[in-house]
Amino acid sequence: MPAARDSSAPLPREVSLARIISQGLIPATAASDVVQAVAGRLAIQGQQVSAVPHALLVRAPAATPADVEAAFARGDLVRSWPMRGTVHITTAADHHWLRAALMHRTDAWVRRSEADYGVDTALCERAAEVALGLIDDQGPLTRSVLLAAWQEAGLMEAFRGEDVSVYRRRHLLVRLQREG
Repeated sequence: MPAARDSSAPLPREVSLARIISQGLIPATAASDVVQAVAGRLAIQGQQVSAVPHALLVRAPAATPADVEAAFARGDLVRSWPMRGTVHITTAADHHWLRAALMHRTDAWVRRSEADYGVDTALCERAAEVALGLIDDQGPLTRSVLLAAWQEAGLMEAFRGEDVSVYRRRHLLVRLQREG
């Protein structure tokens, strides 16, 4: 015989509707712009780059794709790893405190990656020098420009006879981001 349902517990449909409302997916809870759409949720998953505009525009119906692009270009929105290995979108105002508060969630991954891919403090410091030097010269830069500079600086060398550059670059990006 099935267990009796607790009549005070919300029904699955009620839970689904509450989530839709709280995510700003109806006009009454939609945001006025894309930055407010993110601020109202603290973070929105942004793993799939092509889905980012949709995730923001559906929560700010008056906004346009150009508004999304402009918010990232101005630095109002950040796409990064503030809380775990999954990419999220945060506001610039929330990004740094969130990153610092949740850094402990990636500690084990960082230590394991360091051992597996030959990443040490010296390599991270050199990667940071290259990145900051480029930013000082050029301002904001794309990932491809940064990765090319790291390659040119010799930071993507083989480790234990294996090409670990794909893993090393991810580790360096995440580590430099998590350390601010």
